[in-house]
Order: sequence, then C-alpha cells, then structure tokens
Amino acid sequence: PVAQSVLTQFFNDVATLKGYEIVADGVADLAAWGLEPPAMAIAVRGADGADLGTMLLGQRDADGQREYVASRAGSGTVMK
Repeated sequence: PVAQSVLTQFFNDVATLKGYEIVADGVADLAAWGLEPPAMAIAVRGADGADLGTMLLGQRDADGQREYVASRAGSGTVMK
C-alpha cells in the first residue's frame, strides 16, 4: 500500500506540474532525457475541462543510476 502522504504529494505536484529539482532547461532533445517517447504522459484538466497542461514522465541512466524525470510538454525544462 502507498502512504496517504505520498499520494497527496504526488497529486499536488501533478496539479501544479512541478518537480523538486530542475536538472536542465532549454532542452531541445527530450530523447536524451528518456522523455521522447515518454514512459507516460498525464494530461491535467481543470474542473471546467480546460487543458492545464501535459506532464511527460520518463527515466534514464545517469552515472549508472536510474533517474526518473519529468517535463511539462512544450516547456523544455526537465525536472526530477
């Protein structure tokens, strides 16, 4: 089972489309970050159905370690 606090933090992050650390900005090649194609894409919509954005989720190997990353579609900013 997943702790309630973990789920709450996840949904808060998705709602505001933010990460905890920016690892790259102005990225043109998302494939190098494991985001093209993404492992998952989450479309976020407001209560009125308006599109608020899409979050791309992926993973890559960084110095032999698996690193999970995310980017708001079209932003060019990669977060982890």
